[in-house]
Amino acid sequence: ERAGTKDGMPALVGHEEVQNQDAWVEIKVVSHCWESKQHPDPYGHQLRQLVEKLQQPYAYDDCSEVAAFGRAMANMHVLYSHEEAETVFLDELTPTDIIEAHKDSLIAVYDEESRMVKQIPASKLEANRTPYESRGWCSAEVQWSCTKDAVSNSAIPLPPHVFAERFADGKGTGLKFTLRSDASEVLRLQAQVFNEKIPKCKLFGINLHVVREDDLSDLAVALPAFESLECIIFCMYKDERPKNRRSVEDRRSVLLSAFAKALAQVTCPNLREIQFHSAPRVHANRYQDLGSTESLILDQPPSDAGVLHRALLQACDKSDANCVESGEVRLSEYASGAAKQLA
Repeated sequence: ERAGTKDGMPALVGHEEVQNQDAWVEIKVVSHCWESKQHPDPYGHQLRQLVEKLQQPYAYDDCSEVAAFGRAMANMHVLYSHEEAETVFLDELTPTDIIEAHKDSLIAVYDEESRMVKQIPASKLEANRTPYESRGWCSAEVQWSCTKDAVSNSAIPLPPHVFAERFADGKGTGLKFTLRSDASEVLRLQAQVFNEKIPKCKLFGINLHVVREDDLSDLAVALPAFESLECIIFCMYKDERPKNRRSVEDRRSVLLSAFAKALAQVTCPNLREIQFHSAPRVHANRYQDLGSTESLILDQPPSDAGVLHRALLQACDKSDANCVESGEVRLSEYASGAAKQLA
């Protein structure tokens, strides 16, 4: 909070300054783990991840002003779900060798009993080694973030009742919190964002490099809520020298098979097109930044998962092969071709 810029301005930007900003500013919101009860990042590993991902020399994540913190917490879901904010996911915990090497380091933490900041050894912290994907707030931040009209989505927005079921699965393996059980608030905000944004969503982007097969299977549950969905966009990075081309193609085939099965199970009355965008890895957040495009036109219901899978693979391969040109294929062509082969 006391840090400043080279021009002598405070490094911490206040609410009024943001509101009075005339020029466009880039907003990034961070999703990270609290690695101990008393301190979110006692070993600096989260900060190092952030600096690496932002490719900037410094980053600040401290605000002691209670009023500002309260306003931010009350509207945290807005930051993660806002179309103009990019979420930076810090999903790795500090390696155990770093923890061991710094176990005697003194960490400044707030002591509730004395109401003062004290220095205590890192070994005395109440550590939290819960994986990122098992944390309540982190899971909510992922859910809020994947409702955005961006190509970097790595998860599927779940209907509130499905998210609630996974939140507390009755086996003691539900999502966990570092400080207290904020379950009711997380569930309320997840439902609020989902119900406000998903029915109006016309475009939904999925990053094929990071999405999982289970995520695409979730589409069968989530798609009926996309009442206005017209186009699904798959983003692919174009690597100049892929290390293992065969493994990349095999993974895409598995993912697109899961997607085809999910889509064949539901009815999306307004869905007319599935696009594949291929671009260099340095791009990848907004559609206009992407390179070649290949479209699969759904000119008939995608009820045959096998036919749909083959059509998706061809569109995917065409997009990956081209650098500038764009084109399209029609699902009916594959359906008629499959019928002729059977005959």
